Amino acid sequence: MLFWEGEEKHSSDKRVVEANKNQDEIHLFYRETHHSPFIYFGRISLTDFQLREDAPSEFVFRIEVLSSEIDAFKEVREHAGEYKALDKTEQEQIVVSRLGQGNFRRNVIRLWGSCSVTGLQSVSLLRASHIKPWKDSNNQERLNPFNGLLLIPDYDFLFDRGYITFKNNGGVLISQRLSPFARKVFDVDDELQLRNVFPENKDYLDFHRSEVFE
Repeated sequence: MLFWEGEEKHSSDKRVVEANKNQDEIHLFYRETHHSPFIYFGRISLTDFQLREDAPSEFVFRIEVLSSEIDAFKEVREHAGEYKALDKTEQEQIVVSRLGQGNFRRNVIRLWGSCSVTGLQSVSLLRASHIKPWKDSNNQERLNPFNGLLLIPDYDFLFDRGYITFKNNGGVLISQRLSPFARKVFDVDDELQLRNVFPENKDYLDFHRSEVFE
């Protein structure tokens, strides 16, 4: 739910209240500070309001979850064991970031738009995979979209466990641990290629090749 105070001049009150009747849509964009990038949270719908004349009117909206978005709370739960060793302040910063403006998956989707290898555009089927693993990253690196690839589940599994990695020109390296049969099953060959490599990806890829890939 979103609780919002309207404008002091009330210029948008009527349009907000009558949006449904006029078949208008209301969408939420949020930013933490002025001049920082907006984050798109999706469509919202008005559920309650209190119009005022001597103060900003009050509105209550329901935020509709986008089908392409991961359950951010599930994401935090899945990584809970990895940041238990962090102090309380850093834990809170990470949780707030993953649930709000710094949501890693949201920003990786925004950066890549489709699978980093295959180009598949159905982002609901894709996984945002850290290049430099979560446990080895600092807080900034954990939330940096350039420390991420958007991958189909099979490639995410192989990449996460070091069976494949990528060179700074995007070419694939395949571990000797991956048998010929497994290569066939996972549809992995030497022609596999990242669609793009951003300059900011390269330090993370260096780490993955030296510390994760076997």
